[in-house]
Amino acid sequence: MRFLALACVTSVLSLSSLSAHALDTKVEEDTAIQRAVVQEEIVIEAKRNLGRQVQKGFAAFKAGDYEKAESYFYRVRARHQLQSSITFQAFNDMWNVNMPTGARDVHSAASDREVRKALSIIYYMEGMAQRAQGEAMSARRSFLRAINMNPEHFDARADLSLVEIERGKPSVAERHILRLAKDVQSCDASDDAGYCAAVQDRLLQVELAYGNAVVG
Repeated sequence: MRFLALACVTSVLSLSSLSAHALDTKVEEDTAIQRAVVQEEIVIEAKRNLGRQVQKGFAAFKAGDYEKAESYFYRVRARHQLQSSITFQAFNDMWNVNMPTGARDVHSAASDREVRKALSIIYYMEGMAQRAQGEAMSARRSFLRAINMNPEHFDARADLSLVEIERGKPSVAERHILRLAKDVQSCDASDDAGYCAAVQDRLLQVELAYGNAVVG
């Protein structure tokens, strides 16, 4: 009888242990679902908020209120830096769980490129607002950051060259002018004629400013 009682106790304890384990598993699953929902809400809200700030920044810039434009673009950049570690990393983590390794790497690289391109535009517009206020060195830093985020941002490279020329450093602008010339040479007009024409126009503008600075 003692052995039977012991067996019953052991069985109850085992069942309790299994129930506790099942409960823990259920809690973990619920927590994971809640976390995913929260992360999705953060991503959506971040995009909404950042999008509104960007629109306001462009509107202020077009209206000639460069100080306000700079503040909007700065806020977008600062908020992104705080949120990116949560939003984009969370999205990539969720993607990686459900995708094979090959697709994982391709997606992560593509996602990173898109984020960097978006940030390069924000840095560039922040620099344009700073330049319009006569803040040459601040504009220079912003243009450099834009190029660092996206080396193909020809407008940032062109305006950085102009800033360097305006501050009496045409020799510093030379390597950026050479890169613009290289971009023009490698541009495929049959693929995107508008883009190629825009790069060509900026190169001519910078070359004219450079020539005047060197001759003068």
